[in-house]
Amino acid sequence: MIGRLKIAEPRWEEEAVDLIEELRGETGQDWDSVLADGLVGEQKDWPEARLYAGYRCLAERPDDGPVWLRVARLHGEFGEYDRATAILDEIDRVGGLGLFAEVFAEDPAVHRAYLLADEGRADEAHTALLALEARHGTHPLYRFALGSVLHLLAFHEEAVEEYDRALRLLREAESEAFEAGAFALTVRAVARAKGRAAAGEAFDGRRPLEIEGQA
Repeated sequence: MIGRLKIAEPRWEEEAVDLIEELRGETGQDWDSVLADGLVGEQKDWPEARLYAGYRCLAERPDDGPVWLRVARLHGEFGEYDRATAILDEIDRVGGLGLFAEVFAEDPAVHRAYLLADEGRADEAHTALLALEARHGTHPLYRFALGSVLHLLAFHEEAVEEYDRALRLLREAESEAFEAGAFALTVRAVARAKGRAAAGEAFDGRRPLEIEGQA
């Protein structure tokens, strides 16, 4: 078990761990950097390294709510939805680990909706997001998320409306609320998704909901 959460660390392949440790030694990164950005260089997009880094961070800071949320999302990337959901359940059980549900990226309920969408359960993700409208309805990424699940469900007209709302809110937002470069990328992603929905095309297959780097 890790800290107050009844979650055990996964079993790692020894060879993979040795390689991760070796490469991190070469890059000089700390574990937080590996979790956020991956290993610098050829292995940057190695998700296993990011997940391992997450657990190394948690070994030092077992009550770090944002790290737990990142780890849950990484498990979702691997299709380990039961484990990801168990982490979110444990966060709720212990009272939130200092996370602020009023903050979009820190709300475990938002991450739960994202996991449902990633798992292909778009109807349930839609229902979960609608329940959060009072709390997050003015956040551009909430409107984008809602548009994404509507797009996945092939409700193209409704998806376009939500994408438009997201773009309006983004125009009103201060780019400083996003990490460097994330603001323009988000605007482009929403505009691209809107174009596909307006043309009656299916969602492009990339993971529809992502909040890394945004508040």
